[in-house]
Amino acid sequence: MAGTWTATWKKVAEDDVLKRSSHAVAAIDGQVYAFGGELVARQPRDGDVHTVSLGDGTLELPSNSQTGRER
Repeated sequence: MAGTWTATWKKVAEDDVLKRSSHAVAAIDGQVYAFGGELVARQPRDGDVHTVSLGDGTLELPSNSQTGRER
């Protein structure tokens, strides 16, 4: 039988650029990377990878930021 896990949600960052659905997120070594997604159905949010530090909630915006279909 598998063990039981207990988890707690904690907001680590809040910024309009992070608002999206249908995206991919990965947490690696204290950093969270968010990519893709949409705000409106079938309209891509952007093609950037946004990085959030789990330690202090710092949001790192990509230096070569492009939005939507401008890629």
